[in-house]
Amino acid sequence: MAAARHDCDFIAFEVFAPAVASTLGKLARGGVDNVRVLLVDGAQGLAQLLDDESVTELWTFFADPWHKARHHKRRLVNPNFADVVAAKLAPGGLWRLATDWEDYALWQRDILDGHPRFRNVHDGWAPRFKARPVTKYEARGLAQGRTVHDLTYERLP
Repeated sequence: MAAARHDCDFIAFEVFAPAVASTLGKLARGGVDNVRVLLVDGAQGLAQLLDDESVTELWTFFADPWHKARHHKRRLVNPNFADVVAAKLAPGGLWRLATDWEDYALWQRDILDGHPRFRNVHDGWAPRFKARPVTKYEARGLAQGRTVHDLTYERLP
């Protein structure tokens, strides 16, 4: 995705060290130099490392759905994180989300539809973001018969 958009700077947050190493290797082999990969929790990194209204797009693709009800408090997309994203996105900035777990997709949509600083660009599910490559998580979900749900929200002024 970054190779196709040389005019943009990308920051990737990842908590799994082997995934960081793999990503850095792929970037180096592809000669892609507009990505910074940080071994840090994405919610904390976004909140602490980026200025308010400095992000034009945020992508949250296939975040851990934390299936069991007792673990829902661990889900990345929650009201507090939505507040952080609203602060970091520039007015008009987009938050693109994708998940293959319907209950998490509905959870995300309920939270963001109710947030005063976001507007659902598609008034429901978004079409698949064409620039998003098929990840191993998406491929696994599709192979297991799950449907991928995409959402796109605009940060209001």
